[in-house]
Amino acid sequence: MDDVLSRQSFCERISTTLLQLLNENYGVDLTCNKCFVQRTRHADLRKKGDFQIIKTMLAILEKRYAAIDDEGKAFELRLNESLCLLIEGSRVWEIPLKSWSKNDRGYILDVDKYKAFSYILPRVLNLSSASQPTSQDQYILFCHVNAKPTLHDLRSLFYCEVMQRHFSNTCRVFLSKDSEDNDTFQDIISSLNMNLNFISLTREETPKQTTTIPIHFSDCIQESDEAYQCLQALRHSRMTTAFASKVINNYKNLTCFGCREKVSQSLKYKVQCFHICNQTNTVVVQQTQLFYAWQKDCERDNPVDFGQDDKYFCHAGVRNAANITLSNFLDMRREQIKESFESKLQENTDGDDWDNVFKKMRAAVLRLEFLKNCSKSQIKLENRLSTDAIFILYNYSRICMLLQAFSAKVNQGYYPDVAIEHLDYNCFREDAEWRLLIDYLWPFNDVIDNTIPVFENHNVVLNCHHLTEYLHQFCRSISAYYSRHHILVEGLPHLIPTVSARILLMRAAKRVMDQAFRLIGVEPVSMM
Repeated sequence: MDDVLSRQSFCERISTTLLQLLNENYGVDLTCNKCFVQRTRHADLRKKGDFQIIKTMLAILEKRYAAIDDEGKAFELRLNESLCLLIEGSRVWEIPLKSWSKNDRGYILDVDKYKAFSYILPRVLNLSSASQPTSQDQYILFCHVNAKPTLHDLRSLFYCEVMQRHFSNTCRVFLSKDSEDNDTFQDIISSLNMNLNFISLTREETPKQTTTIPIHFSDCIQESDEAYQCLQALRHSRMTTAFASKVINNYKNLTCFGCREKVSQSLKYKVQCFHICNQTNTVVVQQTQLFYAWQKDCERDNPVDFGQDDKYFCHAGVRNAANITLSNFLDMRREQIKESFESKLQENTDGDDWDNVFKKMRAAVLRLEFLKNCSKSQIKLENRLSTDAIFILYNYSRICMLLQAFSAKVNQGYYPDVAIEHLDYNCFREDAEWRLLIDYLWPFNDVIDNTIPVFENHNVVLNCHHLTEYLHQFCRSISAYYSRHHILVEGLPHLIPTVSARILLMRAAKRVMDQAFRLIGVEPVSMM
């Protein structure tokens, strides 16, 4: 994806260039590791400019320069001179700065909107699918679930699907559970259109128990004892609670580590293992790893470090005050979606075709509903449909229907077809159009970067909620724009260039939403 679709990179460029100009003015070489330019925060400031210099950071710079200033020339005067040079020098940028101003809230920078539209919009329209990482590493995802599926497990499966899409669609996925009945999980994955080609582990792959399991694993280890090399390798990692917890003497979740070893031995590349679980079973998962390490120590069979590089993603689960079962919850959501369609369309919605629509709609709604919160926060289960999810999907379908109507009008000869090469960017005159570009289309790459899994020691941070929040805010702006400004206008030939510009803007919005939906596995419906 083009770096120009990163608004944050543009802010950093301004910040770096302005700092260089200040250094030249002072004749010094100060550094600043933080970007001190940002999108203007308040609505009244946005009317005056697009970006602002952070006042607190500017005050820090003023103190640092004052400490080494030999001429006694005012910082404000030097800053004004540097800003004038910044505006002049930015004329060669792809998106130049137009002007700067100062008010009681600080310094404001304005962007050349014509150049911004002409540079960003074509690149958004040419967005391709998100590329997969190119690495020789092999990834294994262990999704730790219960024998009988719960709402916690449903959230785990959605996160597992997102991580599989990030690594590669050929990434191996294993369901680790204390049951050999796969039909229920297979039905859930199929009914929600999950892109999970999972392998359910069996008890035959569980390590054999040869001796009595200790009450606490910490009892096995002494500082000078070399008998437990595998346990020692895990002692000072994230296993503190698991070492002190009472061991559960059963085979739940033990299968994953026996299988992991077999897979590791069969591949010539490095194997990176990720464990996805919720807070109700995270300690059990860690105890399982300790059990397997202890088992290898006891047998003195290949006593090597085992699993010290494994990474864990643990979410907070679902708050289910009504204790509704997963199957009842899925049925309830389907009936609610069916009722909402019947209420709007005022017609019967029985039949296989409608069933497929409801199945697709339910799968999309549940992904948006279960991924909207930070993973560290519980999802509060609502008996009613998620209004945020419905709002996002409704606005997407609204855009699809608009573009379909335009295509039909083109075929009928009402409008000429539009091409980005012939677009008159001066037709973007409305503030709402500029806000769609600068606040949503331009920073799309930044949102994607915030959604990519981040590894912190042995933990995985996955912030899907940034993407769902972006979609919700984007749809709010699209809805407001769509309601206030007519896009398809007939009988007024002089408005054809404006219609063409707005159609291309809506195509860009759809392209961005398609990309965002693809990353979290949402398959939206084109008509609601």
